Amino acid sequence: MSAGAAVVELIDVALLDAGDNGTGHQDRCDFDPDALAALACSIERDGLASPPLVRPRGERFELIAGERRVRAMRDVLGWEKVPAIVRDITDGAARALMFAENDARADLLLSEQARAVAARMRPGQSVAEIAGELGHTERWAANRLALLKLDAPVLALVDSGQLPILRGVALSDLPTAAQRAAVAAAGDASADVFSRVVSELRAAADQASMFDAGEYELTQQEWNMAAGRYVDAVRGDIRAGERDGELLGVQEIAAEQGRSPAAIWQMLKRARADVRAGRPPRFPLPDQTISATPIWRRGTLRAAGELGADDD
Repeated sequence: MSAGAAVVELIDVALLDAGDNGTGHQDRCDFDPDALAALACSIERDGLASPPLVRPRGERFELIAGERRVRAMRDVLGWEKVPAIVRDITDGAARALMFAENDARADLLLSEQARAVAARMRPGQSVAEIAGELGHTERWAANRLALLKLDAPVLALVDSGQLPILRGVALSDLPTAAQRAAVAAAGDASADVFSRVVSELRAAADQASMFDAGEYELTQQEWNMAAGRYVDAVRGDIRAGERDGELLGVQEIAAEQGRSPAAIWQMLKRARADVRAGRPPRFPLPDQTISATPIWRRGTLRAAGELGADDD
């Protein structure tokens, strides 16, 4: 048979071998029995619109694309022979076709995508090159390779959609105990809280790595406690930042400080006089003035110290 030539043949299912992505396995690991049953019903009722693709391997055949269709015909319908397109193609082309078919389906797990990328990496080959072969960007491939460094339970959360892929990628360079701690403490937190907690855990892990192995190794409980403290601290910082952004007028400042509005106006008048005289103002100038009304950010007032410290 000439290279690239294709023909549809009836293939004995006993002679069919699962495709090999380079590791001795197919990209897809899980096959939903209910989905296979539905596919089998469709094939039996409407026929096979697109036969599976195989390539000859001696006296046997390797399945390149269409494993779900083969399983539906063989395991559900009980067919002993299945129609298949037979094509003589190279190893590299076969691996690319296997991935393209699986990737086109929405139910390919992220962990399966990650292992598929890793299986196709060859010595001296860059991530960008393998990404191009698979029809994706370098970032897409790099993110999936990073997932392979996740602890198994954390990776399972990514697969199930409970943990977004980018959060999984952010965790990938942490020790496994720190990964678990981050997910337990901040997995459902806002993106800002999660990112900052992971950064704190990464800094702690970097500090631990400065010591000899085992000399300063945190237990799971210690990582959990650290992550909890970081979450509380980060949320406290965010609340403080939000509070600092509040806008206050003369009336609000007076009420909070137990002074009269006239006293605040007098302090502002003196502060403006200080500026005109080239002296540091003893009371913060407003952040903005709207219709002749001075407005301060709470953070501006806090940074200036206790209100009234200069009111002597």
